Amino acid sequence: MQEDLGGALGHQLDMSGLGAAVYFVEITTERGSIVKRIVKK
Repeated sequence: MQEDLGGALGHQLDMSGLGAAVYFVEITTERGSIVKRIVKK
């Protein structure tokens, strides 16, 4: 899944359709990238 936020300062990711698991989300900006681990129970 990839989504362009167009410079938005905040965003919510709808994970309601995903099953229980560990997910990794990569966030990339002009200042760099970071990967966040999300645990959905």
